[in-house]
Amino acid sequence: MTSLPDDQVLQLRAIKSERCAASDRNTCARSSESALEATRIVDTDSGETLNSGAKSAALSVFEGTKQRFFAQLLLSMKLPSLLPAIDTALADGNAVVVQLVSTAEAMLNRRLADLSDAEREALEIDLSPREYV
Repeated sequence: MTSLPDDQVLQLRAIKSERCAASDRNTCARSSESALEATRIVDTDSGETLNSGAKSAALSVFEGTKQRFFAQLLLSMKLPSLLPAIDTALADGNAVVVQLVSTAEAMLNRRLADLSDAEREALEIDLSPREYV
């Protein structure tokens, strides 16, 4: 069996990831449609919207949650290769600049708002996308 060059392996992985993501997007779309029908925002028989304000609000929350989930997922997939690359660059005497797109401050504030005083004293907060799954 012939091994592929690294760049081709990376391209094949990217294509596979994109196909999985497309499949996941279709699954998400079907799930959101089912949820809208189950909550009577959309009529199950005709498919007509029964409450446009509720549908808009529900889809907005869904899309925002989905974006936060996939942003965190992609970040977690990058870290295993980023951290050794930083160490290598520093060992070579180079400066390293890492851009943070999100500090997760809003997520932290939401978690803190949900905690009681007793829970705040023994603070354990999970900022992973686990709650979205």
